[in-house]
Amino acid sequence: MPIVWSGDSAKWLVALGGLNCILIFVWFVHHLRIQRGQAGLLARRWSLVDLAAAVQFALVILAGIGIAAAILLRPVLQDASEPLGARELAFLAIMTLAQFGVLAGAAIVLCAGKYQMTWSAFGLDRLNSSRLALGALYGVGALAASAISIRIFEAIDKGPLGNPFTRDIASDPSAQAVQEFAARAMDSPIFVLAIVAVVAGLAPFCEELFFRGLLLRSFSARMGRGFGILISSLIFAAAHGSAVGFVPRFIMGALFASVTLRTGSLWPAIVAHAANNSVALFALMQ
Repeated sequence: MPIVWSGDSAKWLVALGGLNCILIFVWFVHHLRIQRGQAGLLARRWSLVDLAAAVQFALVILAGIGIAAAILLRPVLQDASEPLGARELAFLAIMTLAQFGVLAGAAIVLCAGKYQMTWSAFGLDRLNSSRLALGALYGVGALAASAISIRIFEAIDKGPLGNPFTRDIASDPSAQAVQEFAARAMDSPIFVLAIVAVVAGLAPFCEELFFRGLLLRSFSARMGRGFGILISSLIFAAAHGSAVGFVPRFIMGALFASVTLRTGSLWPAIVAHAANNSVALFALMQ
């Protein structure tokens, strides 16, 4: 689903600042090792400058689009009696395409264009039946793991003030607004077909190209697989702009990263992501 940043998302602007601090720390250690005559942390082809530029470009634009959408669509989201017109649906479509275009563009322009890299460098090789099955399996696993994580956090959270990480997703105001918006938009067959194509096709491809094809491979090149999985999954979860869904999305990101590194291909993660999104969309439509 497209990212619509709400008031809850302000907390994650702070989180994104923290991730930037991590990037700065990695850059500092990288150059400190070089000055001491040791091997740097980053491979030359996957430089920290490229990573930082890609992350800043994508996250800043995503946040801007999401905030603009939240402001412009607020009357429609708040007034359930107001029908969705062609203008609102067109705006939502443009916003969605712009968001995913930013992710794919950051990966392609900043790396593929600069280094003349082929699609296979991102893991986009031939898709076969075994990778298709493995991706579907990981998609089911991601759904199960995220659902279990939500229930575990809900069970252990007994504090009187509650915790934004442990609330049921159904109680999140931004999630409710999006759900109501989608329910009213389902009256349009064109919208239904478009949202299925975006959620089950465009979103998995573009997000995996950026988060696993670019970020995961970049961080893993010299820092190791564990560090690559951790940082790319943190950025993946934070970029969605929701405190409630942070832990489930982090788990999903880690699983998608694991299958990418295990197979050396991006296709299983794309299939897993598509399977996860399809099930979530089906549940939203009910």
